[in-house]
Amino acid sequence: MRLVITAAIASLLAGRSGSQTPVVATREVRNVVPAAAAVEQFVMTPDSQRTYYRLSTGGVWMYDRNANATARITDAVVWDLALSPTKDAIAYTKAGETRREQYVWLVPLSAATGLPSGKERRVSAHTGDVPSISRDGKRIAFARDDETGVGQTVVVVPIAGGPERVLASAMPAGVSAIRWSPDGAKVYFGVNPPVPFTCAESCLTGARESRPSATIRRVGSTGGAVETIATVGAPGPGLSPDGKFVVFGDTGSPRRLIVADADGHRVKAFSVATPQVPHAWMGSSTLLTLSTGQATRLRTMTLPDRTAGMNVQINDFALEPSWSPDGRAQVTKFGSTGCELSGMNSDGSAQRPIVLDKATPCVNASWTSDRRWVVFTHYRQSAKPVLMAVEAATGQSKELRTFAEDNAPQLVVDNDVVLFAEPVRGGDGSRQAIWQIDLSGRAKVLLEVAVESEGSVTVIDRNEAMVTRKGSRDVRVIALANGEERIIPIAASGLVSPRPSLSADRRWAAFLVAPTGADTALTRVELVKLDQTTRRTIDLSFSADPFFTVSIMSGATGVVIADRRRPGQPANVYFVDASASSTTKLFSYVLMGRPAEFTLSPDGHTLLYLVTEQLPPTISAVDITRIK
Repeated sequence: MRLVITAAIASLLAGRSGSQTPVVATREVRNVVPAAAAVEQFVMTPDSQRTYYRLSTGGVWMYDRNANATARITDAVVWDLALSPTKDAIAYTKAGETRREQYVWLVPLSAATGLPSGKERRVSAHTGDVPSISRDGKRIAFARDDETGVGQTVVVVPIAGGPERVLASAMPAGVSAIRWSPDGAKVYFGVNPPVPFTCAESCLTGARESRPSATIRRVGSTGGAVETIATVGAPGPGLSPDGKFVVFGDTGSPRRLIVADADGHRVKAFSVATPQVPHAWMGSSTLLTLSTGQATRLRTMTLPDRTAGMNVQINDFALEPSWSPDGRAQVTKFGSTGCELSGMNSDGSAQRPIVLDKATPCVNASWTSDRRWVVFTHYRQSAKPVLMAVEAATGQSKELRTFAEDNAPQLVVDNDVVLFAEPVRGGDGSRQAIWQIDLSGRAKVLLEVAVESEGSVTVIDRNEAMVTRKGSRDVRVIALANGEERIIPIAASGLVSPRPSLSADRRWAAFLVAPTGADTALTRVELVKLDQTTRRTIDLSFSADPFFTVSIMSGATGVVIADRRRPGQPANVYFVDASASSTTKLFSYVLMGRPAEFTLSPDGHTLLYLVTEQLPPTISAVDITRIK
């Protein structure tokens, strides 16, 4: 959790940096690529009739905008798409046996249909990338890797085949944004900043401070002297199709775009709104931007009928969906106002947020039973996290206790006291102390318990805690007043996961079990009422994810549970009816750096969940000639 928060804050800070250059208005260009395509790169024919695009899952497709039809060009994983202005060839970079052995390849196309008219063939004799085809479609320039493994050389070769001609040798770093002048007499290209030094090279010598900037250079298409026309922050998108402008990211602020003339003299500057990224050219001097991103949505669903309810887009970074004592949905958000607990009415309208902290992260927000206070964990830079409380009516906050470790424990609020378990200070980690802290900050240890390696302590309430051990089939429930124990045996055979889940009323526990003894196949759930009067066993049709909490419905009539996540594949969340042993998929989500988060309402009938979805790509245009 803390890694997710840290990454989010770094992203927010990066988004606030940059120059004060005015943001120019762009117009959205529709029907460039299919609406649902997960596009990572695209190029267009000069007449804008066809688009060739590369998917994040691999492969290259052609989209005919007039016919609204698609066709596959190749299944291979490729990059650096380059289309011939004569519409009869497409080039790209493709890996050999390893990604380091990348070569330039070319597929001939039918100018009439846009489809392959011949077999794919390799163009580069040596490893190289970033191809660019001349305006007459007869030559292809690309960057060839140097034998030193440091820089690249710009070469040109006849598209029909033939020897490579060196145009610019031994550039000090990688080459990008190769562009041809309209008459084919010049080749423009970017030279990226050198790869950062390792600490062994720079920490003592200060070598990093003298690292050269990126540049844009120009050379004749038959060779000759290489000119540096601009020092830049980012070389792309480079020379416009009409050859009148060079556009590049400014030094010190790559999102600030500079428009220069063909000789590199600066003419004007502009920027485009985040998350638009300059991507390709259309027509003579129209710059196309590609916007991809994610949207986070907070939703509700009643069970078991799966009736959809609230559906709210969260524009700030959000986590930990939960329920307030009055049964309203809430989520912890991070934005320009800091960290806040945001509640929503049943129609999705927002309640007045409660600011938890104005700068740094906070998690584990929980209400006291009288709804006067919210307690939470406050993470601080270069310091241990602390337990905080904020008065909902006044916004006044106070510090209750500093935690022992960098990763704070899960909090349990029982009426007006906060409980948690953490390793005994100064110990070897084999014992945990169960703390009780009231809202005045008075703290006491209720009990110390022995915990084996990979075991866990789950606080139930101010009276009891549950201790599990990896591989054990017995769960100990310990009275916090006197240390007396009672054993809850797990009836289901197999290996028991040491991370139990509790129902909202703290009366039921759910244990994931691997019947075959393999901890990678948790296909059984045992539901146990803590007074041991009732237990139920559910066999799953999938392998459960051990890192998700199992949400238990009222009376343990069913559970909500996620299947095991697999890289590159959507994951699913299911409702499993305990009496009928039936399984129903509730929703799927795509792994994008964080999982779905879900919880059941206190009455156990309404699911509240937070999911992040990939937005369809948006392509926008700005005419460079119209920028003032």
